[in-house]
Amino acid sequence: MLLPTNKASMLRGGFGNCFKKMVCANNISKVCKQCPVKQQCTYTYIFETSAKTEVPRPYIIEVPFNDKRNFEKGEQIKFTILLLGKATTYLPYFIFAFIELGNIGLTLKKYKFKLCKVTDSNNNIVFDGHKIFKTDVVLSWKDILNNNSTIKNDKLMLNFVTPLRLIEHRKLVSNITFNLLIDKLLQRINAIYKYHCDYNNVTDFKSLIELSKSINTSFNNLHWQDWERYSNRQKTKMLFGGLVGNIIFKGNINEFLPYLNLGSYIHIGKNCTFGQGKYDIL
Repeated sequence: MLLPTNKASMLRGGFGNCFKKMVCANNISKVCKQCPVKQQCTYTYIFETSAKTEVPRPYIIEVPFNDKRNFEKGEQIKFTILLLGKATTYLPYFIFAFIELGNIGLTLKKYKFKLCKVTDSNNNIVFDGHKIFKTDVVLSWKDILNNNSTIKNDKLMLNFVTPLRLIEHRKLVSNITFNLLIDKLLQRINAIYKYHCDYNNVTDFKSLIELSKSINTSFNNLHWQDWERYSNRQKTKMLFGGLVGNIIFKGNINEFLPYLNLGSYIHIGKNCTFGQGKYDIL
């Protein structure tokens, strides 16, 4: 079977349709905005967050971003789903939706697959192909932010393994500064805390953002990588390119390191649900 380059985008599209059919209690309203029970709907919470308020969706799908597209019968594809905050309680819904997606099939060709196994971050079995087992394994944000790891020198390299899409003044940014990166990252952290972790006291990061202006770029090997996806909802192909590669920052990095560590899990920029904006700290 022939799959697209960005398999996370492919999974997200089909999975979303299955999720909606599985939980929708109202077949009369074709548009979620018109549904009288949208405020209590699981699908609305997971997929239909308001774009006007920039509420991030509480999940991220990660699939290795590579050029491999041809898969033989019986070949496995491994992927990761990161659930944020309250979304962790909906894990069984995600599993059932992917089981149903496997029955329906991927892409317009309807390539069928079987969800064989799901494990948690400690490699404990959550789903064995037949039964769902309870897991209490969660990764605490406080543990990440309280991580006392430091760098010995004043340089830090970020390797963007999936396209980074940052918007500033309604335009895609091609020249990344540390100040812009930190500003967008801290905005995302605050928004996830506020809307998905019941943490209403938004942290004031003004002093940290101001300090980030003192960090300079010493090496920049970021380059633009285009890819496109087909939107079933809009019935058209859409471009979702972004910056990939390495960038090195120089300065007093240690104060920003806990937030950068957190960002390596939750990604940064637009289209994080597709796995965009994923970076490694080197």
